Amino acid sequence: MIDAVHPSGPLSGARLRATRLAARLGRRLARAMLARATRRALTGLPDDLLGDIGLTRSDIPFVVNAIGSEDDDLVAMRSVRSMSR
Repeated sequence: MIDAVHPSGPLSGARLRATRLAARLGRRLARAMLARATRRALTGLPDDLLGDIGLTRSDIPFVVNAIGSEDDDLVAMRSVRSMSR
């Protein structure tokens, strides 16, 4: 059996934290870009098409905030809201 040896020490911990920070920033940037593209796409749709997908103009900020946020409460509210329609 081969054992993996991982370096231990302050440098490896710092490298791990930097990697996690970079990954978290990348995810936030991706969510922000997706939210912006979604807002642009939904705003460009006519009202009848928005209605076909079950949205009104006043729903657009809610949808965009849910996409751009990693807050689980928004996801829960979105699922409850979709069930009430």
